[in-house]
Amino acid sequence: MAWSSHRRRRPRPSSAQAQRFRTGVLQRDGYVCQLQLPGCTHRATEADHVLAWEQGGTNALANGQAVCSSCHKIKTQQEAQAARAAWKRKPARHPGLDQRA
Repeated sequence: MAWSSHRRRRPRPSSAQAQRFRTGVLQRDGYVCQLQLPGCTHRATEADHVLAWEQGGTNALANGQAVCSSCHKIKTQQEAQAARAAWKRKPARHPGLDQRA
């Protein structure tokens, strides 16, 4: 097997599990957007993971929040921008390379 830089991903939840998560979060929050960012419609139609699935979040209701589509779009863009910035950071120099003989 060849080495790969890709890390092994967790399996995604089934569509039935995702639907239960969405329904549970929306009902718990009363279909009211929890983010209320500028441009918010206040009517939640989507369920958002507070801690994203790719960052180790779960489908537990405690990790969910009801959001409107405009707030969800803004939050997703902010998360993507932060991920790109982290990816572009230059690694620190190896400490052994800084020593001169």
